[in-house]
Amino acid sequence: MSPPITRQKFLGAQMMKKALAVAAMVCCSATVQAAEGGYWGAVGGLMNVDIDGDNPFNVGVRGGYSWASGWGVEGEVTTSAVKGTFDYDYYYSAGEVEYSLTTVALYGTYRSQGDVYFKGKLGFLNENVDVEGYGADDSGLSLGVGAGFNLSENLNLETEYTIVEQDVGFFSGSLVFRF
Repeated sequence: MSPPITRQKFLGAQMMKKALAVAAMVCCSATVQAAEGGYWGAVGGLMNVDIDGDNPFNVGVRGGYSWASGWGVEGEVTTSAVKGTFDYDYYYSAGEVEYSLTTVALYGTYRSQGDVYFKGKLGFLNENVDVEGYGADDSGLSLGVGAGFNLSENLNLETEYTIVEQDVGFFSGSLVFRF
């Protein structure tokens, strides 16, 4: 004769079954393979520049290719749709100057798997700053992190933060079409 099942053991067994069911659902959703193929999209966001004044709003395009492993390559070009302003106050004058930023970048990317995913990127970026007709270029490493959501099999919504250089960051959102 086996010992009687206590209420505590019964509830513990029920909780274990529920925990195993939840774990199985999580594992099934986590093993969904990332889509392999090309993509392109529109990007827009705020360039966060560490100076006194208003930041520019940049828009652009991005395109790339992702492998099923999650690794990929991505190119991106942005330019200021709304110029930023720089407030200055020197010995004999004070005022405001408009400026714009243009970026061209090539990144290695990684997107985790699943309908909601993490994105990381590291690459080379060239930026051009134009201050009322006077320009300057700077190039170097750039990195970014973000998250995305698969709206459908061929459409993703992504948001990310990219370090353009030491005192410039890019908060952006994008709509990405896969083909």
